[in-house]
Amino acid sequence: MFQLSNKTVQVIFFDKTEAVLSSRSHLVTYVDKKGQVQAYPLTNVLDVPSAELAKRLRYTKDILVNLLGSRLPSGFPGLLSAGMH
Repeated sequence: MFQLSNKTVQVIFFDKTEAVLSSRSHLVTYVDKKGQVQAYPLTNVLDVPSAELAKRLRYTKDILVNLLGSRLPSGFPGLLSAGMH
Protein backbone atom coordinates (compact mmCIF):
# COMPACT_ATOMS: atom_id res chain seq x y z
CA MET A 1 0.00 0.00 0.00
CA PHE A 2 1.23 3.44 -0.95
CA GLN A 3 -0.12 6.89 -0.14
CA LEU A 4 1.17 9.64 -2.39
CA SER A 5 1.53 13.27 -1.37
CA ASN A 6 -1.69 14.13 -3.23
CA LYS A 7 -3.54 11.63 -0.98
CA THR A 8 -3.92 9.02 -3.72
CA VAL A 9 -3.79 5.52 -2.23
CA GLN A 10 -2.58 2.55 -4.28
CA VAL A 11 -2.86 -1.06 -3.18
CA ILE A 12 -1.18 -3.84 -5.14
CA PHE A 13 -2.50 -7.26 -4.16
CA PHE A 14 -0.60 -10.56 -4.23
CA ASP A 15 -2.37 -11.70 -7.41
CA LYS A 16 -1.16 -8.55 -9.23
CA THR A 17 -4.55 -6.84 -9.18
CA GLU A 18 -4.53 -3.28 -7.89
CA ALA A 19 -6.81 -0.56 -6.64
CA VAL A 20 -6.05 3.15 -6.83
CA LEU A 21 -8.19 5.48 -4.73
CA SER A 22 -8.07 9.11 -5.75
CA SER A 23 -9.46 11.77 -3.44
CA ARG A 24 -8.88 14.39 -6.13
CA SER A 25 -11.06 12.71 -8.78
CA HIS A 26 -13.23 10.82 -6.23
CA LEU A 27 -12.66 7.56 -8.13
CA VAL A 28 -11.45 4.09 -7.40
CA THR A 29 -9.62 2.57 -10.36
CA TYR A 30 -9.28 -1.21 -10.39
CA VAL A 31 -6.94 -3.26 -12.56
CA ASP A 32 -8.08 -6.88 -12.66
CA LYS A 33 -6.08 -10.07 -13.23
CA LYS A 34 -6.40 -9.67 -17.01
CA GLY A 35 -5.08 -6.11 -16.88
CA GLN A 36 -8.47 -4.58 -17.63
CA VAL A 37 -8.97 -1.16 -16.04
CA GLN A 38 -12.30 -0.12 -14.55
CA ALA A 39 -13.14 3.08 -12.66
CA TYR A 40 -15.97 3.65 -10.18
CA PRO A 41 -17.04 6.68 -8.13
CA LEU A 42 -15.89 6.59 -4.51
CA THR A 43 -19.26 7.86 -3.34
CA ASN A 44 -20.94 4.66 -4.59
CA VAL A 45 -18.10 2.34 -3.74
CA LEU A 46 -20.46 -0.41 -2.57
CA ASP A 47 -22.25 -0.45 -5.91
CA VAL A 48 -19.35 -2.02 -7.78
CA PRO A 49 -20.45 -4.95 -9.96
CA SER A 50 -17.62 -7.19 -8.78
CA ALA A 51 -17.79 -9.06 -5.46
CA GLU A 52 -14.02 -9.49 -5.72
CA LEU A 53 -13.48 -5.73 -5.91
CA ALA A 54 -15.89 -5.09 -3.03
CA LYS A 55 -13.93 -7.57 -0.90
CA ARG A 56 -10.64 -5.86 -1.78
CA LEU A 57 -12.07 -2.44 -0.97
CA ARG A 58 -13.21 -3.67 2.46
CA TYR A 59 -9.69 -5.01 3.02
CA THR A 60 -8.20 -1.67 1.92
CA LYS A 61 -10.51 0.22 4.26
CA ASP A 62 -9.56 -2.04 7.17
CA ILE A 63 -5.86 -1.44 6.55
CA LEU A 64 -6.33 2.33 6.29
CA VAL A 65 -8.40 2.45 9.48
CA ASN A 66 -5.79 0.41 11.36
CA LEU A 67 -2.92 2.55 10.09
CA LEU A 68 -4.63 5.88 10.68
CA GLY A 69 -6.44 5.10 13.91
CA SER A 70 -10.00 5.16 12.50
CA ARG A 71 -9.36 8.29 10.38
CA LEU A 72 -9.30 7.87 6.62
CA PRO A 73 -7.55 10.44 4.45
CA SER A 74 -9.90 13.26 3.51
CA GLY A 75 -11.63 12.68 0.21
CA PHE A 76 -12.60 9.03 0.78
CA PRO A 77 -16.14 9.38 2.19
CA GLY A 78 -17.52 6.30 0.42
CA LEU A 79 -15.14 3.97 2.22
CA LEU A 80 -16.70 4.74 5.59
CA SER A 81 -20.25 3.90 4.56
CA ALA A 82 -22.05 1.40 6.78
CA GLY A 83 -21.77 -1.52 4.38
CA MET A 84 -17.99 -1.42 4.45
CA HIS A 85 -17.71 -2.38 8.15
